[in-house]
Amino acid sequence: MSAHIAILASPENLPLSAEAQSALGVRAGSRIAVTIEQGRVVLQPLEEDDLEQLAGSLASSISMSDELQQDRRQEKW
Repeated sequence: MSAHIAILASPENLPLSAEAQSALGVRAGSRIAVTIEQGRVVLQPLEEDDLEQLAGSLASSISMSDELQQDRRQEKW
């Protein structure tokens, strides 16, 4: 399963204790890979090297705006 990258705007936005956040080394501006594995949400702090490895892994053949427009067209009011 592919990872989604989240940027932590504020440590308060991550529902983990301060101790857990410190152990993971996350702070405001940290990038976190979010994946679902066997029904579990997995959060993995990313370093700059990790980001380079992931470059292009989230690429899609359709742009996000086109995908959003398609979703909106399919929604039923």
